[in-house]
Amino acid sequence: DEVKRPDRERGARETAERRELMTFHLAAIGVAHFDLTGRLLRANQRFAEMFGLDATRDIGVNWHDFVIGERIPSSEMLTQLELGKMSSVQVERPFRRTDGSEIWVRANVSVAPTVAGEADFHIVVADDLSERKRMEEESRALDQRVERVARLESIGALAGGVAHDFN
Repeated sequence: DEVKRPDRERGARETAERRELMTFHLAAIGVAHFDLTGRLLRANQRFAEMFGLDATRDIGVNWHDFVIGERIPSSEMLTQLELGKMSSVQVERPFRRTDGSEIWVRANVSVAPTVAGEADFHIVVADDLSERKRMEEESRALDQRVERVARLESIGALAGGVAHDFN
């Protein structure tokens, strides 16, 4: 029984590692690890699809290459995360894909600690909001058109009333 225990423990450890790896790579939401300077360490398939990356070829690209405008989360926020003063930062903003097109993303950034408790790397969990943003924009445009039609109808009714009074 003592001889079989290491084999069972190794088998259990390998099973747990395989499950963790499968969960990472097959998750329906984008997950990536970046070093503390913003360089990509690894990304799952969904994250790679969202940003137009090749999950193996594009290792080392910098997160800041995808940022449109000012850096968010800011360097100060990331420092607070790395010092353990914040557990995570969530941002919702547009990012640039590798093909130059824009994608709206909700990203939650947290820090994975080393065994000693120091910041090791950033974990980014990203959700593509592009379709939702597109639908919100269409809804706003439709609301504006309905409002414009209602104004024109009321102007038409007013003009009709004035014309009736003159008659």
